[in-house]
Amino acid sequence: MQWSDYADVAVCASCGSTLAADTALRALKCPQCAGSLVAVGGTRLLGCCHCGVQILVRSRGGCDRFHLPLRVDGQAAQQAARDWLRQRAGVARQARAPSFTRVELVYVPIWEYSALVAGWEFGHASRIRGEYVGERDNPRMELQPVRERVRDGHLKERRFYETAADLAGLAATRPRITGREPLLPLVAGDLEEGRALPHGGDEEEMQTRGRDCVLRPVSGAEGLRSRLLVLHESVALLFYPLWILEDGRGSSARCRVVVNAYEASVNTALAPASVWRQIRERAAAAVPLLGGPRLLKKKNVL
Repeated sequence: MQWSDYADVAVCASCGSTLAADTALRALKCPQCAGSLVAVGGTRLLGCCHCGVQILVRSRGGCDRFHLPLRVDGQAAQQAARDWLRQRAGVARQARAPSFTRVELVYVPIWEYSALVAGWEFGHASRIRGEYVGERDNPRMELQPVRERVRDGHLKERRFYETAADLAGLAATRPRITGREPLLPLVAGDLEEGRALPHGGDEEEMQTRGRDCVLRPVSGAEGLRSRLLVLHESVALLFYPLWILEDGRGSSARCRVVVNAYEASVNTALAPASVWRQIRERAAAAVPLLGGPRLLKKKNVL
């Protein structure tokens, strides 16, 4: 069997069994009675066929791996990029309908820290409140500063995301993740259609940074006293699909667009500007060198 670097489970090509990448399970033997183990559906809780013991398999690399479903194919991504370029007035006319010569699917690894946070925050907050004053027949509203007490209790789930790979080479930014997206367990072979970027960082470091982030007070009160605790926490790797689109029809029409393959939105775009926009930008840059707008107006430039 072949194991991909990004996955922690693999599927046997002969029998279809889903196996976890653990040393004790490569031989498919129970550590208690040496009997056969049953691995079905990618679950990490395996049952022995002989003694009935339940075995919990740890994840490869210490954290779970998931990927967002691919909901936008290459054709739809190209159309979304053309629509985006067509709606931008500052883009050159020859670059608004590109013929993309490079269409590549890339999976970007993103660290996800999730924690259930409980506690309280006490303090004071200042705000402006409108009050009606004056006579009943002729009232008027005046704004008065008010100092109120803040007594907030917390029992909620908080998440922290961080890119696990350098996206500068892709000219992309980290996609926005809300935590409500459907996640699929990552099995070897799921990302064969695209290219998965190698992830960097360490689970323990991510856990430390995530814990520091979710334990920060959120009320913004003055004289704040807080007590926040983490009841449950987990770290996972999420692989987000991105389409890399490039148009190579010469330097004047060359553009590069990165499209989110989950929601068909444009992540980043690089395209040549129109002639009039270039003239305006060069004129604006030349104004300080020529003595400002007044001097240009006297010379009938503006």
